[in-house]
Amino acid sequence: MSSFRRLTGAAVGVLCVTAGAAAAVPAIAAVVTDACATRDKCMDAIMEAARDGRQLDEMALMRALPRNYGTRPSPSGTHAAPDRRNDDALAVGEPDTVLIALLRDANRAGLSAPERQRALALAYLQANKPADAELELDEAIANQPSHAPYWLDLAEVYARQGRRDKAAAALVVATGWTVDADALRQAYARAAQRGGTGAPYAQALQLLGARTEALARREAALAPRPLAKDRGVKGEPMPIMRVDTCIKPEYPRSSLRNEETGMVQLDFLVDAEGKPVEIRKVRSSGYADLDNATLLSLSACSFKPLVVDGKPAAAWAAVQYVWTLE
Repeated sequence: MSSFRRLTGAAVGVLCVTAGAAAAVPAIAAVVTDACATRDKCMDAIMEAARDGRQLDEMALMRALPRNYGTRPSPSGTHAAPDRRNDDALAVGEPDTVLIALLRDANRAGLSAPERQRALALAYLQANKPADAELELDEAIANQPSHAPYWLDLAEVYARQGRRDKAAAALVVATGWTVDADALRQAYARAAQRGGTGAPYAQALQLLGARTEALARREAALAPRPLAKDRGVKGEPMPIMRVDTCIKPEYPRSSLRNEETGMVQLDFLVDAEGKPVEIRKVRSSGYADLDNATLLSLSACSFKPLVVDGKPAAAWAAVQYVWTLE
């Protein structure tokens, strides 16, 4: 039997990963408990962890944020009908007001979707109401913290409010949850050339560079056994994922709606105690929501460490997760 673990996700059916909470690593559990006392503190902690390269802390905080502060959409039919009596009056010389009203009505009618929530936040920004945009994005992030566009928009809000450090940190978070991080970095580099308004983007690039160096130092200190060229397919020994410690990934609603499927391949740097230290996305499904659902859930897993010369040792492990609709 190959040590290369293939886990299959399905909208309906049996998964190879058990449902429920994984066994929490005490240090990470303490970080989450202390940092998520409020929604704002939890979001700040996510940005701090991303900036500092504490990837597993960031993911644990992202799992906690919707659990503690997310809101579930109400069943259809329970929302009050929008009051349309004054639509004509609103339309006179106030297009921004009309756009905001229409988007808020759509959300109240149970039609909330990431794109629509984004549009409402951007409408507030266009109407020069950054505080309202921030509130809308805070609520959106509390429900879907790994949605990179929300963090990009929040960075713009922070920049307009003069909070450049927070804007740069939000940009760093977004980079970790996009399908193509290299393309996003290139976009930051272009934006950094805009002068004063490009300052947060330049700062984000500096933070990303420092984070990459810190991760490289951490890996060098562990001196892990590298993956074989065949990535474990032919039975090359590597740490084994303990699926009983994992959290069952849930099919993202947007992915179900759009019938998205695909395979995500992750490399885990596992220490001698079997704890993940770093996770790299080697292959994307092509869909950010599927990739991020995989990362958030499987980052809670622990491993049976590789044994070398009779002793547990740090090593890389390869994991595939396949999303299928059945």
